[in-house]
Amino acid sequence: MVESLAAPPRTRRAAFFVAVPLALVMLLLIAVLITRKSAADRGDFNPLVNKAAPAIVGTTLDGQPFDLDRLRGKWVVLNFFATWCVPCQQEHPDLVSFDRRHSQAGDVQLVSVVFNDEVENVRDFYAKNGGSWPVVSGELGRTALDYSVVRAPDTYIIDPLGIVRDRIPRPVQNADEIDQRITELSNQLYGSS
Repeated sequence: MVESLAAPPRTRRAAFFVAVPLALVMLLLIAVLITRKSAADRGDFNPLVNKAAPAIVGTTLDGQPFDLDRLRGKWVVLNFFATWCVPCQQEHPDLVSFDRRHSQAGDVQLVSVVFNDEVENVRDFYAKNGGSWPVVSGELGRTALDYSVVRAPDTYIIDPLGIVRDRIPRPVQNADEIDQRITELSNQLYGSS
């Protein structure tokens, strides 16, 4: 007796009814993966924009008390920083320049928050590289969580009413970039002067 190598018609039909839906599911999965935002794009989203800035109360590296609410009435540039972060090191001279420009006028306050770093390392960094603005300890990451910070540098622009208006989730390109963003935001919110 010779056995037939071909599958019976019923088995072929069952395989067809399983393969077609499986292929459709795979195509749908591929379409979703292709059309969704990249991880970098999703990381740039921040639910804080146009909401009240989370409180930051603590002590600066030089031992002074700090309360973000006391800065109401002026723009605040809040920069999350770490000494081990190469982009943070690269943007630091621009932040020094920005601070020099605005500390005399008193119209914008730069504040840095230590992000996952040792306080002594940050003190040494500022002693070597300059910077006289308040630098606040990150409270073991609590402040970073409040601001949805996942990597440094990350910079927030807070308006005089204490509302987060913008976020720069990368190193600032130069001091003028921050000025330009504040000017644009001020014009949008309060009209051009």
